[in-house]
This record gives sequence, C-alpha cells and structure tokens, in this order.
Amino acid sequence: MVLPCSPGEPGSLLCVAAFSKGFVAGGEGGIIRVFEKVEDVKEMFRKTKELKLDGVLGKDESSVGAVTALALSPSEELLAIATSKSQLLQLSLSPTDLLKTEESGVDHILTPFHSGPILGLDVCIRKQLVVTCGSDKSVRIWNYYDKTQEL
Repeated sequence: MVLPCSPGEPGSLLCVAAFSKGFVAGGEGGIIRVFEKVEDVKEMFRKTKELKLDGVLGKDESSVGAVTALALSPSEELLAIATSKSQLLQLSLSPTDLLKTEESGVDHILTPFHSGPILGLDVCIRKQLVVTCGSDKSVRIWNYYDKTQEL
C-alpha cells in the first residue's frame, strides 16, 4: 500500500521507529518525517512534520549525512537520531513541538564520537542512557540527559 502522503522526491528510507501515535522515518539527506495515525481508512497515516536536519542545525554546520538509526525514549518525548557522519542528535516529539511550523527542537547530544558512521542505536528503558555502535567497531554508552559519555 502506498500512502497518499508518501514523499515523491527521490531518496531512500533507511530507518523507522514506531510510537503510540504513529511512526518516525529517517533516510538520505538527513530528512526526518513524523507520521501520525488518522481515522481515514484510505490514508491511515498523515505526515505531520518533516524537517531537514542540515537546515535545522544552521548554515555553519557541515552536512549531517543520512539518518541511519532512530530510537525513542520510553516517554516518547525525545527521539535519538544517529547519522552517517557520526553525529548523535535529539529531537523533541512533545505535542507542542510537533505543532510548531518553524524548524526547531533538534539539538546535538554530543559532538561526533565515532570515527565512522553510526550503524545502530537504542535507548535504555530504565535509565536515561543511549547505546550506539559504529563501523569503527566500537560500542558507546552515554547519558542523553547529562550529555556525558558513560563508556
């Protein structure tokens, strides 16, 4: 099934994270799309937000590359985003931030810390920790609340 609101522009979808209201998709070009459930039987999901990470982080930032992994915090308020340029970002998914029309809510968690692309990402259920693994064959654990590396 093809969603009527499916993006028409080229670019691969590289990762998807489900949450209670719908799902978040990330892919080439550093684009994040948030889709929420709707009552319409024909549409099922509607794109509620789309943002290009390069534009959000400022013109002085180098390209973030492709979005390679997504993980949601247990409260579903924050989305952790890993990129092919070894960056780890967070996006606020609170209802008030999703309704804003300007590109906001994305922050660096830390500066790049892998020497290659981040290939995997997960969020701990019991603590405010994120784990990443990269093509540099390292696994890193750190606190996304304090923005400190634990391991």
